Amino acid sequence: RLRAMAPPRDSSDPGESRPKLTGKTLFVLGAMNMIDCINLNLLTPYVDEMVSAFLDKSPEDPAVARTVGLLVGLYSLCEVCFSVVWGTLADRIGRKPALLIGLGGSVIAPIMFGLGQSLPVIFAARALDGFFCGNMGVTRTYLGE
Repeated sequence: RLRAMAPPRDSSDPGESRPKLTGKTLFVLGAMNMIDCINLNLLTPYVDEMVSAFLDKSPEDPAVARTVGLLVGLYSLCEVCFSVVWGTLADRIGRKPALLIGLGGSVIAPIMFGLGQSLPVIFAARALDGFFCGNMGVTRTYLGE
């Protein structure tokens, strides 16, 4: 069954409250996007040594390179897969609450990663970090509104 599309809202309606795009708001949204970039590349300098210690193999071992590749790629995979979830959540609870939840998770997940004592824990922390940074589309939507 097809549903009729609602007519587009007139953005000039004085009764509609739109978020103000101030310098402070732009700074916060920019900082959130920068955190996403930092989290993506956070482990690059040391991940091969960390994984080789967990696997008890040389950093040049192919198993270490394969595991590092999976660990690095897991973040982006989770970010892409859960972007739709974050968009839906932002539509239901609002942009600001969704952004705050994602920001909170983006703080906790790297700490879990750094304190991880086994491969399953660091994989879970990396997936969680990608999950929480999946809300970067919400920041772009917030700017567009």
